[in-house]
Amino acid sequence: MYNLIKSEFYKIFRTKAFWITNFLLYSILILTFIGSKIFLLMDSSLTTFSGTYFVLDRLQGSSSINMLCLAIFIVYFFTLDNQNGCIKNIFGRNISRSKYYICKFICCIITTIFIYGLNMLLYLIIGSILYGFDSTNIFNLQGFIYLCIVQTIILITYITLMQVICVKLSSFGSAITTIVLILIFEGLIPFSLTGVVRLFATYNINLVNMLVTSAVLLFLIAIFSLLGIKIIKKKDF
Repeated sequence: MYNLIKSEFYKIFRTKAFWITNFLLYSILILTFIGSKIFLLMDSSLTTFSGTYFVLDRLQGSSSINMLCLAIFIVYFFTLDNQNGCIKNIFGRNISRSKYYICKFICCIITTIFIYGLNMLLYLIIGSILYGFDSTNIFNLQGFIYLCIVQTIILITYITLMQVICVKLSSFGSAITTIVLILIFEGLIPFSLTGVVRLFATYNINLVNMLVTSAVLLFLIAIFSLLGIKIIKKKDF
Protein backbone atom coordinates (compact mmCIF):
# COMPACT_ATOMS: atom_id res chain seq x y z
CA MET A 1 0.00 0.00 0.00
CA TYR A 2 2.93 2.32 0.77
CA ASN A 3 4.36 1.81 -2.72
CA LEU A 4 0.98 2.51 -4.28
CA ILE A 5 0.61 5.77 -2.33
CA LYS A 6 4.18 6.73 -3.29
CA SER A 7 3.36 6.03 -6.94
CA GLU A 8 0.20 8.17 -6.79
CA PHE A 9 2.08 11.14 -5.31
CA TYR A 10 4.67 10.75 -8.07
CA LYS A 11 1.86 11.12 -10.64
CA ILE A 12 0.27 14.12 -8.95
CA PHE A 13 3.08 16.61 -9.45
CA ARG A 14 3.45 15.57 -13.08
CA THR A 15 -0.15 16.19 -14.06
CA LYS A 16 -1.14 19.39 -15.86
CA ALA A 17 -4.36 19.52 -13.84
CA PHE A 18 -2.40 20.06 -10.62
CA TRP A 19 -0.63 23.11 -12.03
CA ILE A 20 -3.73 24.43 -13.82
CA THR A 21 -5.68 24.31 -10.54
CA ASN A 22 -2.93 26.20 -8.72
CA PHE A 23 -2.71 28.75 -11.53
CA LEU A 24 -6.46 29.43 -11.37
CA LEU A 25 -6.55 29.74 -7.58
CA TYR A 26 -3.59 32.13 -7.46
CA SER A 27 -4.94 34.15 -10.37
CA ILE A 28 -8.16 34.64 -8.42
CA LEU A 29 -6.07 35.58 -5.37
CA ILE A 30 -4.20 38.27 -7.32
CA LEU A 31 -7.42 39.61 -8.86
CA THR A 32 -9.07 39.71 -5.42
CA PHE A 33 -6.38 41.99 -3.98
CA ILE A 34 -6.26 44.15 -7.11
CA GLY A 35 -10.04 44.49 -6.79
CA SER A 36 -9.74 45.46 -3.13
CA LYS A 37 -7.32 48.28 -4.05
CA ILE A 38 -9.70 49.51 -6.75
CA PHE A 39 -12.61 49.52 -4.27
CA LEU A 40 -10.52 51.57 -1.84
CA LEU A 41 -9.68 54.09 -4.56
CA MET A 42 -13.40 54.39 -5.34
CA ASP A 43 -14.45 54.60 -1.70
CA SER A 44 -11.70 55.42 0.80
CA SER A 45 -14.14 55.01 3.69
CA LEU A 46 -14.06 51.21 3.37
CA THR A 47 -12.39 49.84 6.49
CA THR A 48 -13.52 46.22 6.53
CA PHE A 49 -10.49 44.79 4.75
CA SER A 50 -8.03 42.72 6.78
CA GLY A 51 -6.27 39.37 6.59
CA THR A 52 -8.96 37.65 8.62
CA TYR A 53 -11.69 39.32 6.54
CA PHE A 54 -10.36 37.91 3.26
CA VAL A 55 -10.39 34.32 4.57
CA LEU A 56 -14.09 34.56 5.45
CA ASP A 57 -14.86 36.48 2.26
CA ARG A 58 -13.43 33.67 0.14
CA LEU A 59 -15.56 31.12 1.98
CA GLN A 60 -18.77 33.14 2.04
CA GLY A 61 -18.82 34.48 -1.49
CA SER A 62 -16.71 32.14 -3.56
CA SER A 63 -16.92 28.64 -2.09
CA SER A 64 -18.33 27.22 -5.34
CA ILE A 65 -15.61 28.93 -7.42
CA ASN A 66 -12.96 27.46 -5.12
CA MET A 67 -14.40 23.97 -5.57
CA LEU A 68 -14.75 24.41 -9.34
CA CYS A 69 -11.01 25.12 -9.52
CA LEU A 70 -10.15 22.20 -7.23
CA ALA A 71 -12.50 19.92 -9.18
CA ILE A 72 -10.21 20.14 -12.21
CA PHE A 73 -7.39 18.48 -10.27
CA ILE A 74 -9.60 16.08 -8.29
CA VAL A 75 -11.50 14.72 -11.30
CA TYR A 76 -8.39 14.42 -13.46
CA PHE A 77 -6.57 12.58 -10.67
CA PHE A 78 -9.41 10.11 -10.13
CA THR A 79 -9.96 9.42 -13.85
CA LEU A 80 -6.32 9.48 -15.04
CA ASP A 81 -5.62 5.75 -14.72
CA ASN A 82 -8.83 4.83 -16.52
CA GLN A 83 -8.22 7.36 -19.30
CA ASN A 84 -4.70 6.14 -20.11
CA GLY A 85 -5.46 2.47 -19.56
CA CYS A 86 -3.07 2.05 -16.62
CA ILE A 87 -5.85 0.81 -14.37
CA LYS A 88 -5.88 -2.57 -16.14
CA ASN A 89 -2.15 -2.99 -15.46
CA ILE A 90 -2.61 -1.95 -11.82
CA PHE A 91 -5.36 -4.50 -11.19
CA GLY A 92 -3.41 -7.01 -13.28
CA ARG A 93 -0.76 -6.97 -10.54
CA ASN A 94 -3.38 -8.34 -8.12
CA ILE A 95 -3.68 -5.06 -6.27
CA SER A 96 -6.88 -4.95 -4.24
CA ARG A 97 -9.47 -2.61 -5.71
CA SER A 98 -10.39 -1.47 -2.20
CA LYS A 99 -6.77 -0.58 -1.43
CA TYR A 100 -6.44 1.20 -4.76
CA TYR A 101 -9.58 3.25 -4.05
CA ILE A 102 -8.43 4.14 -0.52
CA CYS A 103 -4.91 5.05 -1.69
CA LYS A 104 -6.29 7.41 -4.34
CA PHE A 105 -8.58 8.89 -1.70
CA ILE A 106 -5.76 9.48 0.81
CA CYS A 107 -3.43 11.03 -1.79
CA CYS A 108 -6.16 13.31 -3.11
CA ILE A 109 -7.14 14.48 0.39
CA ILE A 110 -3.56 15.34 1.36
CA THR A 111 -2.84 17.15 -1.90
CA THR A 112 -6.15 19.04 -2.02
CA ILE A 113 -5.88 20.19 1.60
CA PHE A 114 -2.32 21.36 0.87
CA ILE A 115 -3.41 23.28 -2.26
CA TYR A 116 -6.45 24.86 -0.62
CA GLY A 117 -4.85 25.42 2.77
CA LEU A 118 -1.83 27.19 1.26
CA ASN A 119 -4.12 29.34 -0.86
CA MET A 120 -6.18 30.43 2.17
CA LEU A 121 -3.02 31.04 4.18
CA LEU A 122 -1.77 33.40 1.47
CA TYR A 123 -5.06 35.34 1.65
CA LEU A 124 -4.47 35.71 5.38
CA ILE A 125 -0.80 36.72 5.02
CA ILE A 126 -1.16 39.12 2.07
CA GLY A 127 -4.34 40.63 3.47
CA SER A 128 -2.59 41.16 6.81
CA ILE A 129 0.41 42.82 5.12
CA LEU A 130 -1.82 45.17 3.10
CA TYR A 131 -4.59 45.93 5.59
CA GLY A 132 -3.61 44.51 8.97
CA PHE A 133 -4.36 41.14 10.53
CA ASP A 134 -7.68 41.95 12.24
CA SER A 135 -8.51 45.65 11.99
CA THR A 136 -12.23 45.05 12.64
CA ASN A 137 -11.79 42.66 15.60
CA ILE A 138 -13.61 39.70 14.05
CA PHE A 139 -10.92 37.09 14.82
CA ASN A 140 -11.39 34.48 17.51
CA LEU A 141 -8.67 31.82 17.99
CA GLN A 142 -11.05 29.13 19.24
CA GLY A 143 -13.50 29.93 16.44
CA PHE A 144 -10.63 29.83 13.93
CA ILE A 145 -9.70 26.32 15.06
CA TYR A 146 -13.35 25.20 14.75
CA LEU A 147 -13.50 26.87 11.32
CA CYS A 148 -10.44 24.94 10.11
CA ILE A 149 -11.85 21.65 11.40
CA VAL A 150 -15.28 22.06 9.79
CA GLN A 151 -13.98 23.42 6.48
CA THR A 152 -11.48 20.55 6.23
CA ILE A 153 -14.21 17.96 6.78
CA ILE A 154 -16.43 19.72 4.22
CA LEU A 155 -13.57 19.60 1.70
CA ILE A 156 -13.08 15.87 2.34
CA THR A 157 -16.85 15.35 1.85
CA TYR A 158 -16.63 17.04 -1.55
CA ILE A 159 -13.64 14.86 -2.50
CA THR A 160 -15.48 11.70 -1.43
CA LEU A 161 -18.53 12.62 -3.52
CA MET A 162 -16.39 13.46 -6.55
CA GLN A 163 -14.50 10.17 -6.28
CA VAL A 164 -17.77 8.21 -6.39
CA ILE A 165 -18.86 10.12 -9.49
CA CYS A 166 -15.48 9.62 -11.17
CA VAL A 167 -15.45 5.88 -10.50
CA LYS A 168 -19.00 5.55 -11.78
CA LEU A 169 -18.56 7.62 -14.96
CA SER A 170 -14.86 6.82 -15.60
CA SER A 171 -14.15 9.52 -18.19
CA PHE A 172 -12.88 13.00 -17.32
CA GLY A 173 -15.39 14.74 -19.60
CA SER A 174 -18.49 13.07 -18.18
CA ALA A 175 -17.33 13.37 -14.58
CA ILE A 176 -16.26 17.03 -14.72
CA THR A 177 -19.50 18.01 -16.51
CA THR A 178 -21.60 16.28 -13.85
CA ILE A 179 -19.61 17.78 -10.98
CA VAL A 180 -19.67 21.31 -12.45
CA LEU A 181 -23.45 21.09 -12.79
CA ILE A 182 -23.74 19.89 -9.18
CA LEU A 183 -21.52 22.72 -7.91
CA ILE A 184 -23.42 25.34 -9.91
CA PHE A 185 -26.90 24.27 -8.89
CA GLU A 186 -26.34 22.93 -5.36
CA GLY A 187 -26.28 26.51 -4.08
CA LEU A 188 -30.03 26.58 -4.77
CA ILE A 189 -30.55 23.78 -2.25
CA PRO A 190 -30.95 25.07 1.34
CA PHE A 191 -29.01 22.23 3.01
CA SER A 192 -26.26 21.74 0.43
CA LEU A 193 -22.52 21.52 1.16
CA THR A 194 -22.15 25.05 -0.22
CA GLY A 195 -24.71 26.19 2.33
CA VAL A 196 -22.73 24.51 5.13
CA VAL A 197 -19.51 26.18 3.90
CA ARG A 198 -21.12 29.62 4.12
CA LEU A 199 -22.89 28.88 7.40
CA PHE A 200 -19.55 28.07 9.02
CA ALA A 201 -17.66 30.96 7.40
CA THR A 202 -17.34 32.74 10.74
CA TYR A 203 -14.98 32.96 13.69
CA ASN A 204 -17.88 32.60 16.13
CA ILE A 205 -18.70 28.92 15.73
CA ASN A 206 -20.62 27.12 18.48
CA LEU A 207 -18.82 23.96 19.66
CA VAL A 208 -22.00 21.86 19.70
CA ASN A 209 -22.96 22.94 16.16
CA MET A 210 -19.44 22.20 14.97
CA LEU A 211 -19.45 18.71 16.49
CA VAL A 212 -22.95 17.83 15.20
CA THR A 213 -22.19 19.09 11.68
CA SER A 214 -18.83 17.30 11.64
CA ALA A 215 -20.48 14.04 12.76
CA VAL A 216 -23.08 14.28 9.98
CA LEU A 217 -20.40 15.02 7.37
CA LEU A 218 -18.21 12.15 8.59
CA PHE A 219 -21.24 9.86 8.27
CA LEU A 220 -21.70 11.04 4.66
CA ILE A 221 -17.99 10.47 3.98
CA ALA A 222 -18.31 6.89 5.24
CA ILE A 223 -21.44 6.24 3.11
CA PHE A 224 -19.90 7.74 -0.04
CA SER A 225 -16.67 5.79 0.51
CA LEU A 226 -18.46 2.47 0.93
CA LEU A 227 -20.56 3.21 -2.15
CA GLY A 228 -17.45 4.05 -4.19
CA ILE A 229 -15.65 0.88 -3.12
CA LYS A 230 -18.73 -1.18 -4.00
CA ILE A 231 -18.89 0.43 -7.46
CA ILE A 232 -15.19 -0.10 -8.24
CA LYS A 233 -15.35 -3.74 -7.12
CA LYS A 234 -18.21 -4.46 -9.54
CA LYS A 235 -16.96 -2.29 -12.41
CA ASP A 236 -15.56 -3.95 -15.52
CA PHE A 237 -12.33 -2.24 -16.64
